Amino acid sequence: MLSIYIVLLLSIVSYVFACMPVSAPDGVIPVEMVPTTVTALTTIPAETGSSLTTTMTTTLTTTTPLTTTTIPARTCAESDSMPSLFVATGTSFIDLTYGDVSPSSSCSTCDGGTVNYYPSASEAMPQWGEEAIGTIFAEACPNLCMCDTSGTCWRLTGLEVTTIFFWQYCTGGTCGVYPVIGTSFDEAGIVTQDGSRTITANDQLDPDTFDFYPVTNTEAYPDLASVGCDSCPTYTCKTTSA
Repeated sequence: MLSIYIVLLLSIVSYVFACMPVSAPDGVIPVEMVPTTVTALTTIPAETGSSLTTTMTTTLTTTTPLTTTTIPARTCAESDSMPSLFVATGTSFIDLTYGDVSPSSSCSTCDGGTVNYYPSASEAMPQWGEEAIGTIFAEACPNLCMCDTSGTCWRLTGLEVTTIFFWQYCTGGTCGVYPVIGTSFDEAGIVTQDGSRTITANDQLDPDTFDFYPVTNTEAYPDLASVGCDSCPTYTCKTTSA
């Protein structure tokens, strides 16, 4: 039998580019429509009694959206005029003769807490008054942990430490937050998690005047980045005070 095949080629190519408005901090994000080729083979039978069979190959081009998503950086800005501290959720301060200053501003970008920016105390030497960030009672925060700007975390040496109050200070464009130990035992204080370094209450006191050393004394005070009552919050999204 003599068969005659006629192949018809139909090509349809479409390219569509569109710009779709997407809610983002910096406006509209372009969305490119990328062509996708789909090929279908269709056989059309000949009429009854005919020896003609037609095979049609159809190439269709459709569009699939290519979406670009902008993810905001999970960081909080540095400040050269306000000491900053990441305060984990569930951690709070009270006024115990040194003050309980409200933050001037906050950054809620980080999970698990807030970075607070505080006005600097007027003096480097911690003292009674109204200028401190506030005090944490160890009894109310039994798992108290503080991490400094180098990533080292500190805990209390024992139950002899009853309070920690936090003194914030800026000088020459450099700001920090510092823990001041409250205890009736001179050798009690704070210790690094690996036990490699201890700072006692005695280390923070001038033996001649019995006043606190200035917080600029790096041997007596770690520069804190974060504080929490349930864990050691070493959050990378917390940028340290400048």
